[in-house]
Amino acid sequence: MSIPPPPPDDPWALVIAHDPREGDRLAALIAEHRPVRSVTRIAECLRILATHPSVKMVCVDLDLPAGAGVLLARAIRAERRYDHVDVVAFGGDDAADHVAAIRAGVSRCLTAPVRAKSIEGLVRRTRRSAPPRAA
Repeated sequence: MSIPPPPPDDPWALVIAHDPREGDRLAALIAEHRPVRSVTRIAECLRILATHPSVKMVCVDLDLPAGAGVLLARAIRAERRYDHVDVVAFGGDDAADHVAAIRAGVSRCLTAPVRAKSIEGLVRRTRRSAPPRAA
């Protein structure tokens, strides 16, 4: 099942996942509260982020190949123009994945499967202050 993308000029959140079904599931949970787009490629995520200042949250899958989720989080945190974007990680096999993500600048790590209640709270609490800088 794939949820229809929101209008291209109004995504509030981006979800990038290794497994498109998991990305669509997480995007569907966010879509209950805010416009969201699910992508499977890092280049697409960065392009949308660069062209849509409406994006306030990026959910990054820690199961992306070769540690790409942590690298993406670090790249987003390294750009001052994305200080308004909250980066959240999900998935990951162990605590070491979560520690690496936190060091890269994510604000929160969600364990899989992500629950609707977790997303509801996350959307409500998306920080208005600048997220932490990458270590």
